[in-house]
Amino acid sequence: MDRIRSPFGQIPSLPRQRGWSPSALPPTFAGAEKKRAVFIATERFRLRNLTVADVDEELCDWFLDPVLQAGLNIRADEWTKDRLVARLQGLPDTSNYFFGIFELVTGRPIGFIAFDTNPRQRTAEMTVAIGNKDWRGKRVLAEVGKPLVADFMRHGKIDRVVIHVLASNRRVLFELIGSNFFYEARLREAALLTSGVRQDLLVFAILKSKTFPDLPC
Repeated sequence: MDRIRSPFGQIPSLPRQRGWSPSALPPTFAGAEKKRAVFIATERFRLRNLTVADVDEELCDWFLDPVLQAGLNIRADEWTKDRLVARLQGLPDTSNYFFGIFELVTGRPIGFIAFDTNPRQRTAEMTVAIGNKDWRGKRVLAEVGKPLVADFMRHGKIDRVVIHVLASNRRVLFELIGSNFFYEARLREAALLTSGVRQDLLVFAILKSKTFPDLPC
């Protein structure tokens, strides 16, 4: 094994995982953990793990909506039915989750939440999309976001959750009001849009230590 010189003498070098570079926030190398089944009911909605059986024509049509495409910075051809099914089928091999938001009374789907976790850092990134136009601007994120984050901070060993929002996405900025996410930073030209133009990203976060200090570590 090669050895590395250091102020403290020679130390053995460690094998580096392919594709990884040193970072203050390294990715998790642990194998995918068994997925938790998450069921959350609020006053108006029910949140649960999205399944392949949920992928119907209505859900797929959401990704054809220019407003949703612009807000998520995606292209329609990236989210066809086959690709969406493949992503859901591949979730067990990752540390990520995909939840559906459903009307509590009718059971009709209205949106989804992608929840990507880093178990090593005990952090997560959340992405929210409201596909049903009738529910946009109705404070859906404020209602389902806090209990979902609290669930992962209580049972999923997560200490910090962030949301990245395109600076032009004013709809989500409105939805964040009352959601317990606080504004943290502006990342200049951090996002390359599908149009080829760069745009700022706004970072919002929830910290377990601040919002849920009574939850066990």
